Amino acid sequence: LSLTVTVDAVIVADIVVNFLLAFEEDMRYVVSRRRIAARYLRCLFWVDLLSVMPYGPICNAAFGGCGSGSGPTGELTPCAITCRMLVFFHLLRIHRLLTLFTSPKYNTEAPFAVATLFRNYVVTVLWTHFAGCMMYFLAKVYGFGSEAWGRASPGPDGRCLIDGEPVDVTTWLGGPCDPAVGPTFGERYMVSLYWAIVTMTTVGYGDKTPATAAEIAFTVLYILVNIGMGAYIIGTITLVAVGNDETLRAYREKSSRLLEYIEVHGIPPQMSSCMLAHLRLNFVNEQASDEQVLQILPLTLRRKVLHYLYMGRLTSSYLFSGCCSTFLDRILQAAGFELYMPQVQLVTHGSPVTELMMLIQGDMHCSVTRLSSASPKEYSVEEGELFGEIPFFMETVSTETITTVSVCRVMVLSRAAWRSILDAHPGGAKAMLENLVASTFRVIPRASCNVGLPGSRTRRQ
Repeated sequence: LSLTVTVDAVIVADIVVNFLLAFEEDMRYVVSRRRIAARYLRCLFWVDLLSVMPYGPICNAAFGGCGSGSGPTGELTPCAITCRMLVFFHLLRIHRLLTLFTSPKYNTEAPFAVATLFRNYVVTVLWTHFAGCMMYFLAKVYGFGSEAWGRASPGPDGRCLIDGEPVDVTTWLGGPCDPAVGPTFGERYMVSLYWAIVTMTTVGYGDKTPATAAEIAFTVLYILVNIGMGAYIIGTITLVAVGNDETLRAYREKSSRLLEYIEVHGIPPQMSSCMLAHLRLNFVNEQASDEQVLQILPLTLRRKVLHYLYMGRLTSSYLFSGCCSTFLDRILQAAGFELYMPQVQLVTHGSPVTELMMLIQGDMHCSVTRLSSASPKEYSVEEGELFGEIPFFMETVSTETITTVSVCRVMVLSRAAWRSILDAHPGGAKAMLENLVASTFRVIPRASCNVGLPGSRTRRQ
């Protein structure tokens, strides 16, 4: 009784809260109390009201206590059955579970597999609990077979005797002849729940079976509904498992093709292991790359996201000083972002540089070959720093070697993309080249090195 009162109090409190709870309409929150109350009164208020009505006391007051009456043999009277059936309106509270089950679909805080398993188990527990309660109620309608109780006595073989004739109990939860040693409410509920779970899982031991026509009819309906519920549960779990299998299969297919390529061309083991490591790195991170994630967004929103993420890097670089935001946005849209494994040479001494690159995240090592010294100058490349920009713009070979120390994320602007930007924004391109020339000539008197040294790094010498 205390549990019932507590649940009813929670539902009443929820009804009060719903009169004050804002709702979303046309992508906007409505906070007007009049509109909130009108919307709630149109539908869900009456559902909640029916689900919280105290039908037992109402029936007892209206029909003189027949709501809890029983016949001479323990079965429920028709009036009591009607009052008990009204209590089924309390099942309307389940509509709150619809919100609980639909919200995890779009809630990325909980993993999809966890949300799916949670929803399936909650549905299973509630459905089997309802079926167990129904079977308990149907057995109680017939007095748990207790028409043999009160005027029956146990025979020598343990069967109930009425007027010396053996009789059987009439329900599947019927107890022994002596009411004093019959099963308790908790024991009967556990047996009912056991039957519901065994039947739903199609185990069907047969140790507990319906006996009356009403119990048989409900069991048929229960099994028919279980066909659909079982298919839904198996389907959702299969969807989770198959999704993971498809991702793994795609990786294995790419890996197999790469291994065949390595074997056909006789690539040495050190290089082949590096190729496989790159494959795994890019496969794991491709779903989180800017290109994959932002392609579903409109152009204006995608530009704002890129502006938020990388504009600070560009404006802090000496090369883009004085450039307008439109020009920098165009660079961000044309550039790509790539991941590199450790110990990969992005720029090699004596090789041409065909891409303008900026370190976004990670650690790099730079080795600069100087004309005035036999030993190269070595230092680290900082995040947000450009490298290889002078040979890129001058279309000459590089005097430095850039090697990744850790996994690095690099912004890459190809020469073809740069030329398209140059045609569309000649003013911004001119400002970049002026910054490059000014930085280069500013460090030549102190650097004593080839003009291939980037200005941002030679200023530290």
